[in-house]
Amino acid sequence: MMNIGEFAALTGLSVKALRHYDERGILIPAAVDPVNGYRKYGEDQVRAGVTLKTLRDAGVPVPEAATAAGSTPSDPAAGAVPIGALEAHRANVLAARLEEDRAHARAVAIVQSLTRPVQTVERVRPAQPFVATALQVPIDPATAEPGSYEDTNDDAEQATLDLMRALAEDGIVPSGPLWITMRATDRETVDLLCCLPVPHTLPPDWGGDGVEAGELPARVELCAVWPGDSAELPEGVIHPAMVALLDAYAHHAGTTDIRDVPDIRQTATGTSAEDWTVELAVTLR
Repeated sequence: MMNIGEFAALTGLSVKALRHYDERGILIPAAVDPVNGYRKYGEDQVRAGVTLKTLRDAGVPVPEAATAAGSTPSDPAAGAVPIGALEAHRANVLAARLEEDRAHARAVAIVQSLTRPVQTVERVRPAQPFVATALQVPIDPATAEPGSYEDTNDDAEQATLDLMRALAEDGIVPSGPLWITMRATDRETVDLLCCLPVPHTLPPDWGGDGVEAGELPARVELCAVWPGDSAELPEGVIHPAMVALLDAYAHHAGTTDIRDVPDIRQTATGTSAEDWTVELAVTLR
């Protein structure tokens, strides 16, 4: 038998750690003096103490290290148990490191996107008739179903094709590129309006159910123009053009609370990543 100091020197565990492990029932002394409370350890506990110290130094959590240390009798062949604990811990560490690397790469992509120059300009626009189809999308990416944003893109593309087909049947040619705007509906979803400009105002009931016909009034817009392909951005992140637009809006004289703005319109134009441009516009007056 040996006292706690001697056992600590042999195993590398501190006296404080040994007391803690005793209190938690992880490494219990072979005997405790009933008079002075001194702890005594047996020679056959050294293996468990060294194992516990080694696994904890390697970062193995206490519960797993305690289980492995408690499964190491005097037979050295039982060393497979602590090796298994070490390998399991390493697998967890590597998986966590992979997630950290992914998070780092995502953060770098977001920060770099925010440093790209975004031009903000004020423009006078005439009244613009349009037709639109609304899609409901989740507000919070964290609560969205996996793949829902890809589905939304596909749905928006199909909705636009359906609108163009309906216009073509009436001999109407869109007078400009598609724009998309969001309209709040509740706390969990928004209406994503896929809008096509048309050369003249159409009847309110044109297109039937699910199609809206209206007109943007003559206005002064604040626009943010971002040259780049939005497909390069991490999914679920606010667009850099939106950040720039909100910055400019906040510092523009005479603006109201952004929540009072009826909509923010997004237009994307280009034929490839080299000439793709995203434009966001909000009505000032």
